[in-house]
Amino acid sequence: SSFTLPISAATLRAGLASFCVLGSHYLLRPIRDEIAAEFRSDLTEMWTWGAFLALGAMPIYSMLVSRMGKQRLALRVYLVVATALAIFAGAFRWYSNLGLETGSTASGSGAILNKSFYIATSLYSMFVVSVLWSVLTGAFDSRTSKQIVGRVFAAGTIGGICASFFVSQTADFLDPEYFLVFAAMLLIPSAWALNGLAMTEPEATDEGNLASPNRLSTGIGCLKKSHYLQGIGGYLFLFVLGSSFLYFIQSELVRELWPDRGERRTVLGKLDMTVQILTVLSQLFLTSGMIRRWGMPIALTVVPVISILGFSALALWPTFATLAVFSVLRRSSNYAIAKPSREVLYTVVTSEERYLTKPFLDVGVYRFGDLLSAWLFEGARVAMAVGISGMALFAVPFCLAWIPVARYLGRRQEEQARER
Repeated sequence: SSFTLPISAATLRAGLASFCVLGSHYLLRPIRDEIAAEFRSDLTEMWTWGAFLALGAMPIYSMLVSRMGKQRLALRVYLVVATALAIFAGAFRWYSNLGLETGSTASGSGAILNKSFYIATSLYSMFVVSVLWSVLTGAFDSRTSKQIVGRVFAAGTIGGICASFFVSQTADFLDPEYFLVFAAMLLIPSAWALNGLAMTEPEATDEGNLASPNRLSTGIGCLKKSHYLQGIGGYLFLFVLGSSFLYFIQSELVRELWPDRGERRTVLGKLDMTVQILTVLSQLFLTSGMIRRWGMPIALTVVPVISILGFSALALWPTFATLAVFSVLRRSSNYAIAKPSREVLYTVVTSEERYLTKPFLDVGVYRFGDLLSAWLFEGARVAMAVGISGMALFAVPFCLAWIPVARYLGRRQEEQARER
C-alpha cells in the first residue's frame, strides 16, 4: 500500500474534509443568492467583474500550486480564504453597528461591500472546492476511490444539508456576518484533514508537482487537439447557460415575492436543504446503479431532459412553485448523476490532459459561461421585451442542443473505456 495512514483513517479524513467544505459552501450560498436578488439590476456587472477576477486568478493559482507543493497547498489556501471571510464578516458587522444601509437603495461603500462579497465568492469553487477534489483524487488509487467515492460524496452532501437547515432556521434573526464566521471556522478542520491526506501521496514533494505557471496555455493546446475534450467543454458550457438563465429567473421571482432580505435567505436556505436531501438519498441508493445499468449516454442526458421540461413548464406557469420544483430536481439530479458522470469522462484521457484541461474548463468555462449567459439573457430580454415566460422559453433550444453533445460524450467514453 502507498498509504502512510490506515485506509479507514484516510477515508475518515476525506469524509471530514468533504463534510466541512460543502457545509461551508452552503452557509455562504443563501447569502450570495440573496445579494443577487437584492442587486438584480447589477447582476450582469457583478458577473463581468467575477469573470475577469477569475481570469487574473487562474495563473496566480497555477503558480501557487507549482511553488507550494501539494502538502502545503490546502492548508495555506484555506487559511487565506478563512481570513478573507473573517474580514468580510468584520466589515458587515461594522456597517451594522453604525446603522448604515447596505441594500440596493444604499449608495457608496454600503452597496460596494455587498457587491464585493458576491464577486469574491465567485472564486470559492476554484480556491476551496477544486483544492478539495485535487487532494482527494490524488490520495487514493483507482480501486480504493471506487470503493469510497459514494461515502465521501454523501458526507459532503450531509454537510450541505446541515448548513442549509441551519441557515433556514436562523436567517430571520442572525445577521449574515455570523454565517461568514461559521463558514470560515469549517475550513480549519478541512485544511487539517486535507493536509494529512496530501502527505499520503508518494509524489507529494516540492519537486513533484503536476501544475506549472503555463497551465492555462497548455490546457488550451490540449483542447485544440482533442474533440472529446472540446465536447466536455461544450457540455459544461450548455450546463452553465441553463443554470445562469434559471439563476436570473429565480432572482427576479424571489425579489418580487419577498422584499425582506432575511426572509429571502430563509427561503433560499430551505431550497438548498431540499436539494441536498434528495441528493444524498440518490447518492446512497441510486447513483452507482443508474450509471452502471443505464450507461453513460443516458446518465449524461438526464439533466438536459429535465431542463427542457422545466423551462417549458416555467414558460407556461411562471410561478415560484414551478421554479422551486424545477430548481430542486435539476440541481439534485446534477449533483447525484450528471456531476459524477462528468468526472467519469476524465477517466479515459491521459493524466496530462486531465490535469491541464480540467482546471481551465472548470474555471474558464464556468466564469466566462456565466458572463456570456448574463449578457445573452439581458440582451434577449430587452430585444424581445418579454418577461419570465419568454426567457424560460428562450432557454429551451439550448437545452435541446445539449442532448446530442451528451450522447456523443457518453458513447465516446464507453468506446475508449472498452479499448483500454
